[in-house]
Amino acid sequence: MSLPLFSRTHAASPLQWILRLAGLGAAWTAFNPPVGAGEVSGRINVLLLLADNWAYPHSSFLGDRTVKTPNFDRLAREGVFFRHAFCPVPSCSPTRASILTGREPHELGEAVNLWSGLPTTYPSLTQELRRTGYDVGYTGKGWAPGNHVASGWSENPVGTRHGSLKEFLDQRSATHPFFFWIGNLDTAIGHWDYDAGATADLDPSSVVVPAHLPDLPEVRHDILAYYNGVRKFDRLIGESRDLLERNGLLENTVIVCVSDNGWQVPRGLANCYD
Repeated sequence: MSLPLFSRTHAASPLQWILRLAGLGAAWTAFNPPVGAGEVSGRINVLLLLADNWAYPHSSFLGDRTVKTPNFDRLAREGVFFRHAFCPVPSCSPTRASILTGREPHELGEAVNLWSGLPTTYPSLTQELRRTGYDVGYTGKGWAPGNHVASGWSENPVGTRHGSLKEFLDQRSATHPFFFWIGNLDTAIGHWDYDAGATADLDPSSVVVPAHLPDLPEVRHDILAYYNGVRKFDRLIGESRDLLERNGLLENTVIVCVSDNGWQVPRGLANCYD
């Protein structure tokens, strides 16, 4: 299928055409650049895979010489790869608020902060999809770590929490289209695997250590632990795709794969460096 490509924030670009594909372009008012040729409409499903703190360019599709990401690479080759995508607010809650609302950071009010609320006055992607009959759910990290309860939400703004994509698919109505958000944490520092056995097949000599970090064995070891998290997330991409295929849903589902902000090293997370 042919999809439009916009030079907007990483949040607005996929969101705009998700809504167009779902037939909600006219209902969404946060932004409406012209779609042009190739607009697709219909009751399609959407699977959003969101990696926590996964940095550019750590994938084999982008030439990383240490980590292999065959499932992400396949999505990038067979789908649309956004080359003009930027994170202007490299912190979890604000980025996720931007993804949900399609708003630029300066339009988010208190939600531009990490430990914030997300005002219910901002129309959200999930609300609009639900309003038109979509089943909406998530697993893992949703809009976080802000306090959605303090803002008046009865549940996480991303949707109803489920244990897994499989659990969601087993429980949803087969007659409804769906939007499902997978908030993966494997690339976040608290989930890096420092077990030497987990990274034994990764070559520490191939690691490109950023110039602002000391090139020491300990640093290379930490980067390998992060890379193992990248590989785990890549496997999740493949497992999710396979699950959709087994359930006969793949051909009618758009898979969107993004990260919220940079990796958790100096000049990464919480900084606007590449």
